[in-house]
Amino acid sequence: MLEKAFGQLAHYFEESQMADWYAGCIIYRKNDKNEREFLVIDTKSLHPDFKGRSKVQTKFPGGTEQGHEKEDKTVEDTRDRELFEETDLCIRPGYDPRVIHTETMPGHFKVFYLIPFEELFGDIRTGEKTVDLDWMSAPYWLNRFKLMHILYKSHQSAFSEAIMAVE
Repeated sequence: MLEKAFGQLAHYFEESQMADWYAGCIIYRKNDKNEREFLVIDTKSLHPDFKGRSKVQTKFPGGTEQGHEKEDKTVEDTRDRELFEETDLCIRPGYDPRVIHTETMPGHFKVFYLIPFEELFGDIRTGEKTVDLDWMSAPYWLNRFKLMHILYKSHQSAFSEAIMAVE
């Protein structure tokens, strides 16, 4: 059962921790100045409970399987769906993204994948988008020095590990 739900990540789990998961994608490239930069989006909840008080958060593309249980049978399914939903990009067939960071807590598991931009195909989405009750900016590139100051708190640990892996 673990293998079915979590694919290559099954060894991180115990049965009691299988409630839900989050899959995030840390996409990187080198720009024209030979600087490493990362693809991010700005998001804001439009849920009526926030009554306009929700703040814009800068994050890596990703999300949970919640609301998509029929199509998201594995963490990798969620990763691929969220990547396309938020960026319009897909992972090249045959490429197996590296797991760079995992977190487990009772009832929840979080995994971030490190993906070089050249292993993706498609055109990056250019306009704003609203999915369910979340507004998203167009994806954009930031270098690590700018990103480290504005990145959403729950993505910071994964970002630190990604920096060490790509530098």
